[in-house]
Amino acid sequence: MKKLLCLSSLMFALSVAHAQESSFTEDFSKLTDDVSKSVKKGWDKSKDALSDFSDDAKVQLDKAGESIKSSFDDFKNSYAVTDAATLQKYLVVEIPAVSLEDEHLTVTVLLKNNQDKPVKFKDLKNKVDVIVLDQDSIAYFATDASLQHNNKIIVPAKAAVKVTWQFDNVATTPVTLRLMNADYPLPKISSGFSLKSLGL
Repeated sequence: MKKLLCLSSLMFALSVAHAQESSFTEDFSKLTDDVSKSVKKGWDKSKDALSDFSDDAKVQLDKAGESIKSSFDDFKNSYAVTDAATLQKYLVVEIPAVSLEDEHLTVTVLLKNNQDKPVKFKDLKNKVDVIVLDQDSIAYFATDASLQHNNKIIVPAKAAVKVTWQFDNVATTPVTLRLMNADYPLPKISSGFSLKSLGL
């Protein structure tokens, strides 16, 4: 009887232990899943925050760089035009006159300097620095002679200068002046008197 009772007790204990083990395994598995989900969710939020911080940091760094560059420019005796950004920053560009005769185009540009220091162009002699384009983006380059003549433009402080560029073999009507990679619309082109226009 005692043996039977002991055997029954042992079987009961084993069944309870198995049940507890199963329950523990399920709970542990659930806990592991919950932790995994929490970690993933936290990591995703961290990545988003890091991404936002990186973008914000980049903006701040860009602003700091511009501020440092501007401060450095203030120490100079003059400002320099080296690209489209500096051209648009330091000068106002107007095109008062354009004429086309016998495929020879003349573009007169007014450069206005509202700064308190002179503005200089840095070696304006690259052919792609001064071009005109028609409505199909066909480009015509300024002549070597006019590039050479205007390769060292200086605009005094609080003043303006007129600059003229010549373009040869202009077979179509240009609509845009591209100066230092900055685009400016050309006014309506007036065609001058020529023998070619008369068919002679």
